Amino acid sequence: MDNGWCYNKNSSGRLQVGSVSELREKLNRVNSENKKLTEMLETVYENYYILHHHLEKLQSRSSHEIDMI
Repeated sequence: MDNGWCYNKNSSGRLQVGSVSELREKLNRVNSENKKLTEMLETVYENYYILHHHLEKLQSRSSHEIDMI
């Protein structure tokens, strides 16, 4: 039977009582934060890939210049 209240444990292990709507709000906030973090991680990965590719080009160009000496 759903009475609109939920029971969960907080970070210290104590039992907390909260309404279902409060828990839904918290879940929405966590989901939103997760989405932002995922987008940030994708950006970091893309930038790393671009930088790594650029470094490989520079190293390749540098080794060709050394070979010509």
